[in-house]
Amino acid sequence: MIGVTMQSARRRLRLVPVAVLAFAAACGEAIGPKAESELDTQGTMANYQAYDAVFTTKSWAGLQALGGRTPASASALISSMRALPALRDRSEGRRFALDFFRQLADSRSGATLAKPTLSPRYLGQTLVYDMVTDQYVVDPKRTGAPRNGVRFIVYEVNGEQRPNPAREIGYADLLDEGPASGEAQALRLVLIQQGKTVIDYRTRATLGATENKIDVDGFAEGPDGNRLRFEIGVTGKARGENTIIDADFDLRLDPKNFSVTGSVRDVVDGREGQGVIKLTARHGSNSFAVDVDGNGSTIKGTIRLNGNLFVTVSGDAKNPTLVGSTGQPLTGAELMMVGAIMATSEDVFDLIEGLVHPVERLFLLGSIL
Repeated sequence: MIGVTMQSARRRLRLVPVAVLAFAAACGEAIGPKAESELDTQGTMANYQAYDAVFTTKSWAGLQALGGRTPASASALISSMRALPALRDRSEGRRFALDFFRQLADSRSGATLAKPTLSPRYLGQTLVYDMVTDQYVVDPKRTGAPRNGVRFIVYEVNGEQRPNPAREIGYADLLDEGPASGEAQALRLVLIQQGKTVIDYRTRATLGATENKIDVDGFAEGPDGNRLRFEIGVTGKARGENTIIDADFDLRLDPKNFSVTGSVRDVVDGREGQGVIKLTARHGSNSFAVDVDGNGSTIKGTIRLNGNLFVTVSGDAKNPTLVGSTGQPLTGAELMMVGAIMATSEDVFDLIEGLVHPVERLFLLGSIL
């Protein structure tokens, strides 16, 4: 599975396509009235730009390059699993989550997960990138790896998103916290660059009789020192022949006074545009409340600014109508802002893909083989 590039995957909305918003913003003049409060649109968009910047760092790209190149992906068993239609290359967050939960359920059907996830074979070992095999391999000369984990040397990536061994930028320690935490499976990944922790997060997998859940929490630092703190829980459950996923999330950008919290419900396998989005985006003293429902073909909902109706969304999901509180057209700045707000609901799934992808095989099979 190819590692997702967040910057290329984000903003591809399913309920409110960003292309529609961007086109309208580029072509439309500021003909509508101002927002119902003294909203700083430039400052609001600057928050989203700082948020996006977290996923443009060398450390984030290096993290993504681990996906598919660890010892887990080198095993014959995992290689055969990757050939299954449901595990072929994906780059869209919702599809990744759906596929992951389906395969997690299949791989663990009727089985009990062992709490230790990392095989003793690799504990305390440091792995480096091998250009010939395009895989990570043990380097016995490297020391310093944690006893309860595995260390991966992290590199800058080239234009093909492959690690460049000549440009080492740090290391990532993958720690097995399952036995200590009491969780069914629990992994922590810490990425150090120039002696500083720039990415640090935990991933927990919990399997139940009727549903599976993945929880991710931690932070990733942007190039300007801003830290995106995230807590995301995604649940997958079978409903007939479909897989249904729900997500709850809390995203906060420090030290900026910017946060997005909310949920996405009833995302159905194979039905793009279906789901219910409820979220609140806070920018300083201002807050946007989003309540949007899509059934795959149509969409309806509202966005409220500080409790007052700001935007109404309705009509064809691929070409929705967006109007202001009194039915007036939105200004270009307002359209861009609405697009950024709505995009965060899709970003949650892209973020899950980016964080779970480097360790997904461990959760599917239970250990490095």
